[in-house]
Amino acid sequence: MKFIAKLIATGFYSGYFPRKGKGQGTTGSLVGLIIYFFMTKLPNHTSYLLFTAFLFFLGIWASSVAEEIFKEKDCGKIVIDEIVGMIVTMFLLPVSFKFAFMGFIIFRIADVVKPLGIRKAEKFSGGFGVMLDDLLAGILCNILLHFVNFIMK
Repeated sequence: MKFIAKLIATGFYSGYFPRKGKGQGTTGSLVGLIIYFFMTKLPNHTSYLLFTAFLFFLGIWASSVAEEIFKEKDCGKIVIDEIVGMIVTMFLLPVSFKFAFMGFIIFRIADVVKPLGIRKAEKFSGGFGVMLDDLLAGILCNILLHFVNFIMK
């Protein structure tokens, strides 16, 4: 089970790239964007939401186990939170390169800056704390992008 948790938490080992420094969150967000494009083929929005919720709760479990494996709270190699955050960011937006690019940039900024008290969510213990701040950042980014989409129409 530890192997599976580590595989999920690291986004199929994408969290190991780049090897040094910071940037794993960016890699995880790119993986999330790729998964999002596959998710746009789901039959309806309910399926999208259910799959996202499944990944969120799976991420809580996998992140909790991965923190024990890595012996570090919210280790940089754990990127399932960025994957889910990116998927939430893109929910119900037009499927286009323009929105994918905007969503990626805005989510990365929100993930780093953690505006509007989102940073407080990290204080929760275990995988819930790992996942919650990125979920909230994704929701914030999604609202912002829907506003941008409304203005652009």
